[in-house]
Amino acid sequence: MESGDATSIASKKILDVGCGWNKTPGAVGMDSNPKTHADVIHDLGNIPYPFADDEFDEIVCRHVAEHVPDLFPFYTEVKLRPIRTYVSLANLWRSLGLEFIVNLDQRWPAFRFTRKFWEFYLCNVIRGKELRFDLVVVKAKRFDESLMGSANLDKIQ
Repeated sequence: MESGDATSIASKKILDVGCGWNKTPGAVGMDSNPKTHADVIHDLGNIPYPFADDEFDEIVCRHVAEHVPDLFPFYTEVKLRPIRTYVSLANLWRSLGLEFIVNLDQRWPAFRFTRKFWEFYLCNVIRGKELRFDLVVVKAKRFDESLMGSANLDKIQ
């Protein structure tokens, strides 16, 4: 790893939503339970959260969805794009190689049908242990007047 890479990782600001007792090292932890390792106590169902827009580079949420009344409120403007979906299975199924097969699309997207087959036909017998979704926020491009000269602004107005 180059020194520039280490610096960018170290400078990344992380929010761990619903951190509980297992807060991500170096992250700002937020949880509704005051008995946790959270830095900020806040009801996770109460939006907006007490942070400025674009304050964090990464947001971690583990075992949170089942505790929030409405994960994405009806009127939200947040746009998310999935970058990775991973299914973990119980140890028996993992040791038999089924977890690898279910997640083949992580290496080869053409094998997406393996997870779909598990989802539609096998998930009631071969139970999933955890679902992991890695998402990225799709931000709207903002008009930045500072990039344009005053002559160009006159033409726009």
